[in-house]
Amino acid sequence: MGLIAPCLGFMIYKYKELQTFSYKEAIQYMMVQPGHNMLTVAISLSLLANAVLFTIYINSHIDNTAKGILLLLLFMH
Repeated sequence: MGLIAPCLGFMIYKYKELQTFSYKEAIQYMMVQPGHNMLTVAISLSLLANAVLFTIYINSHIDNTAKGILLLLLFMH
């Protein structure tokens, strides 16, 4: 779950902002746009998706899964 949520966050951002590009082209485009901070926004939204998932699991008292999501969140940041 901790790996799927960031991927979904990135997919949503790519779909909304860079519809005409493939995923590889979108990443390359974001890396060469220094003034737009697109890559920073994409990564932040991906981590935010993971944080939302973590909050849901903590509030549902599913602690072991929440710990795994938190570990992935820390390693991805």
